[in-house]
Amino acid sequence: MFKGVFFGMARTVLLLPILLLAGPLSAYALTPSTPVDELYRATVTIEDDDLDPATNPPVTVTAVDPDASEQALDRGKFQVSLNKAVASADVKVKYTVGGTATAGGDYSKLSGVVVIPKGKSSADIDVIPVDDKETEAPETVVITLAEGTGYSIGNSSSAKVIISDNEVSTKATLKIASVDPYASEQGLVHGKMQISLTSGVTDKDLPVTYKVGGTATAESDYKKLTGKAVIPKGKAWVDIDVTPMDNKETEGPETVVVTLAPEQNYSVSQASSATVTILDNDTAKRPALEVTAVDSGASERKLDKGRFQISLLSGVTADNLAIAYSVNGSATAGSDYEKLTGTGMIPKGKSSVNIDIVPIDDKTVEGPETVVLKLENSSAYSVSLLSSATVTIDDDESSSLPTVKVTTVTPEISERGTDKGLFRIELSSGTASSDLAVKYTVSGDGTPGKDYAALPGKAVIPKGKSSVDINVAAVDDQEVEASEKVILTLTDGDSYRASSNATVNIMDNDIASDPSVNIVAIDPYAAEQGKDKGKFRILLRSGVTADDLVVNYAVSGTATADLDYSPLSGTATIPKGTSSVDIDVTPLEDSEVESLETVIVTLTQSAAYKIGSQPSATVNIADNDFIERPLVKVTAVDPRASEKGLDKGRFEISLANGVVRTNLAVHYKVSGTATPGKDYTALTSVANIPAGKFSTNVDVQPINDREVEGPETVILTLVEGMGYGVAAPPSITE
Repeated sequence: MFKGVFFGMARTVLLLPILLLAGPLSAYALTPSTPVDELYRATVTIEDDDLDPATNPPVTVTAVDPDASEQALDRGKFQVSLNKAVASADVKVKYTVGGTATAGGDYSKLSGVVVIPKGKSSADIDVIPVDDKETEAPETVVITLAEGTGYSIGNSSSAKVIISDNEVSTKATLKIASVDPYASEQGLVHGKMQISLTSGVTDKDLPVTYKVGGTATAESDYKKLTGKAVIPKGKAWVDIDVTPMDNKETEGPETVVVTLAPEQNYSVSQASSATVTILDNDTAKRPALEVTAVDSGASERKLDKGRFQISLLSGVTADNLAIAYSVNGSATAGSDYEKLTGTGMIPKGKSSVNIDIVPIDDKTVEGPETVVLKLENSSAYSVSLLSSATVTIDDDESSSLPTVKVTTVTPEISERGTDKGLFRIELSSGTASSDLAVKYTVSGDGTPGKDYAALPGKAVIPKGKSSVDINVAAVDDQEVEASEKVILTLTDGDSYRASSNATVNIMDNDIASDPSVNIVAIDPYAAEQGKDKGKFRILLRSGVTADDLVVNYAVSGTATADLDYSPLSGTATIPKGTSSVDIDVTPLEDSEVESLETVIVTLTQSAAYKIGSQPSATVNIADNDFIERPLVKVTAVDPRASEKGLDKGRFEISLANGVVRTNLAVHYKVSGTATPGKDYTALTSVANIPAGKFSTNVDVQPINDREVEGPETVILTLVEGMGYGVAAPPSITE
């Protein structure tokens, strides 16, 4: 009898559900070696990647002089520091450089390496401005420490220096922006607006006047503003702080609006007003939510993020408040921006949570695209009239540059004879105005020089032409082996934009004298929804067949042929000269509410072949029939996370029967030896299974905390809630 879960020297995150099983036990593919708790609780283990501080001391970077200026070429300064001096050798620390300033144009280029001398604990990096004679706004230089030998990276891994311009505008033009658009009574957190020149700096002190409005009341909600500010001589901006006051009243967010007033010595741009929102810290008894796009413009250029903010109309939360939302719009998740989870959480004592839209540079020339976030109703809160908001993603691809793509003209070749594969690189439109050199990389499981003639990594589309072909010449290596892939991927160049990759398959011509067959599920999920097929593949371990090879198999599982899926024949033929054959599992719509069901194909013996190490495989059929009270379970589909490469772990929360008619919010608890917010990004305690679906994922995103420690665990335990039950663990006797 298996009972409970064995815990080792790891930190865990735990999710426990309780539900009654629908259908026979075999439907859950449990074996005597499977812990019975896996239906309602699952674990992800986070592996550490940190170096021993005794031999790899941590380094940090700070901006000890964060202000540089073209005026007198006043330098800024970074300082890279060890926690203690290394007596035995110099320490070479690597770093990357970013920011809005241009190396070589706005400041002298930095090397990317700084040396802390033997016996010393720090070294400086000077930012030397270049007087470029252009009138421009302040620009930034950002240094970020990079991994290297002989040190580890400490908590302060990035710093910023600001370069101010020294060109004087004949008549200043001013703008205003909210650089910190939220103030809060909680901790009396200040908001901040910044009045700045659109270009250049002042040649003398510049007095500025402004008007104050908004829904907040001066001397009750915030300290009164003067209506005047001064941009100092030689500077380009001045800040206005909004200092909140804790008035002990439960109230909604309130605004302070500052509007610039034109004067004779300056003009005002279109950005003439800015707003700071003051958030209340008094607990709301029944929360109501709204969503706004506090940064409605995202861009592929420099991957500039957009931001939604989900906030309470009044007060703060008494406990963590889990929020569900849906996402649509013309932008595509995973292609135009990083996918969102569909859930968020306003922490206890807070009044809002931010949802960032992180654009993906997809190298496709396209117009602006939208991401629309809509709050979903819940028994835990109400939704105000501001139930949805939109962020627009701007493209950064220039339509003036041609786009090239690659396609496969001859997708399959053989070692036999002089057979050649063919890739074609072509312009998306028109012809080349001059010779166009296009770069590419080659990957795949084929070995250049052994399985095919090595490719040079560059091809030229001649002037006046629209394409160029690349031949893949197979090499007959006399080895019996499986088919191998050659994958060609285009890379961007200065004079073109690249998209796509293509594949040529090299088929072996060496006959397998004693064939051995295996079976795998290359598409292990079928669904009644849309009659989505699953797929098995029977394949030779190596080589190809001398003649047609008939392979026998048996079919089992919890699904019923002719009721849940189209019957399978029990035989499949690998054609002469090839190495595999596919078997489709076609689901049937049976209009019964049922659990996930299995089709298991097991290879059976024959004198014509041997059976390899993978004799059976499983395809799961998901139901599409709606259920009124679903049962949920959880599994760790990727039970290993790691700080190295920030490799995620993943839980899957799924229905044990049917699909849901509307979005289903599933609640869970998190425990284990790992610490949320320190070892991994805190989870929200709720996951949303979308309408018409049967599962959702909860990712465990590790945080590289720079501490040397053992493996730690994250345990996710399902909690029964409104509208669903939790799968109860079955008993299994060994």
